[in-house]
Amino acid sequence: MMKDGDPKMDPVELAERLRRGEIARKMLKYYFGRRGIELRGNGIWRDLGSVAQAIEVPLRELAPFVRQILQELLDETFAE
Repeated sequence: MMKDGDPKMDPVELAERLRRGEIARKMLKYYFGRRGIELRGNGIWRDLGSVAQAIEVPLRELAPFVRQILQELLDETFAE
């Protein structure tokens, strides 16, 4: 198995990883859309910090990802 970003990565494996990422993104959008998210002062940062620590992803990487998903949900909600 090759590492991410390896130029010799098998195209099938790359496609599978991209698909898993797409599925994870859709799952998060569904979850946030159903559960909702409470935007209360610094609370969201504490929550994201806890999640980042639990899944071993730096907050600096997680925060923009979550922000993009939330923005897409807002855009879909207020679409004309």
